[in-house]
Amino acid sequence: MRPRRGSRHWLQRFLTPASLLLVSFAAAILVGALALMSPTSTTGGQNRFVDALFTATSAVCVTGLAVVDTGTFYTRSGQVIILCLIQLGGLGIITFSVILLLIARRRISIRDKIIVQDTFTPVASSEIYLLVKRVFLSTFAIEGLGALCLWVFTPDRTFFSSVFHAVSAFCNAGFSLKSDNLVGYRYNTGVNLTVCSLIVLGGLGFFSHVELARLALRKPVRLSLHTRLVVLVTSLLIFGGAFSFYIFESRNTLKAESLKGIILISLFQSVTARTCGFNTIDLGTVTNATLYMMILLMFVGASPGSTGGGIKTSTLGVLVAMARSRFLGEAGVKVFHRTIPYETVSRALVVLVLAFTLVTFAVLALAFVEIGDAPYALSPTHFIELFFEVVSAFGTVGLSTGITPHLSDLGKLILILVMFVGRVGPLTVATAVGRQSPRGKFRYAEENVMVG
Repeated sequence: MRPRRGSRHWLQRFLTPASLLLVSFAAAILVGALALMSPTSTTGGQNRFVDALFTATSAVCVTGLAVVDTGTFYTRSGQVIILCLIQLGGLGIITFSVILLLIARRRISIRDKIIVQDTFTPVASSEIYLLVKRVFLSTFAIEGLGALCLWVFTPDRTFFSSVFHAVSAFCNAGFSLKSDNLVGYRYNTGVNLTVCSLIVLGGLGFFSHVELARLALRKPVRLSLHTRLVVLVTSLLIFGGAFSFYIFESRNTLKAESLKGIILISLFQSVTARTCGFNTIDLGTVTNATLYMMILLMFVGASPGSTGGGIKTSTLGVLVAMARSRFLGEAGVKVFHRTIPYETVSRALVVLVLAFTLVTFAVLALAFVEIGDAPYALSPTHFIELFFEVVSAFGTVGLSTGITPHLSDLGKLILILVMFVGRVGPLTVATAVGRQSPRGKFRYAEENVMVG
């Protein structure tokens, strides 16, 4: 019996690349949550479903927010599950399915090819297998080298801990097996530089990896506009964030630090604030100005085709270039003597609006759930802490002022939704649930409005 026309239309709409991406991430999160509820995954006691779901979402969405202590609450089996979820979420579920089909010598669908292309870099369909091979090889090579460096530089030299933190850093997850995160290594230059390097490499995106690797090997290559813009914005955010952290904390957490401590702590917090959830100081002790500065860094996040979230560095670069062009009265949006297409500028604006809307409603919902109608002066939780938590979830960063474990179940569910949308992207969610084709082929008459 042939399906009705309406059912065929619904099925075609459901099986779009955007919808398939959402379903794959949701399925991985659910399976991970059920696995973490197993008695063999915890050291003692029953793992509540909402806490297991939160941990699985944070791992698959490479966020790093935690409602329990990963190093003490979960057994080695549970930690291995979290590690696998981080790796799965960092590279993408569809990417793993493609490599499995490659091993089985089977063909992949057009939808999977589109998702892989959108995830990493636009290449010809015939080069998808080669692309996935390079992604896997470069990922495991970088993570392996990072694990080796951490094993050498950490005093305890635990193999599993080195691998766990290397994968967590490169995938920009920020999960740590240490109860104090990486505070104990705040003066360890080797650990700081290794983790920072892994975070930056994971946040640049595979497309930029390829071009920068060719440049490092002195092969003939012309850096694309995308790579140049990503490297420029990333560098400005890292060093600008480090300098701002020093200014805001010079009379607070950095007051008694040596020059080495100031440099390592400021640089590490700037790097981790954009894409990862590691920290070498207690963020509950920093100033309000520092928290807001880190909120801005987390909102921007990593770069396209990477393991991080946020609105992305290239989006910020395009928006700044658009503002500059409008201010100077130039026609079009220009960057590095190139004109950016109107579609790209429009897409950047849409991403900004959707991200701002999501964060705004999530902050309002979390404030209503956690604070209720308590007056500001008597509220148990400060607004900036909730704001910080939501942006950290959206940017899949994982930094926290320490309030995550104390949130209500409804508050945790709000952050779960924010982490999910932040990982797959607000534009992807809008594409998956929105109309797939325009309503009509006509246009209304134009009429001007005053803005600004």
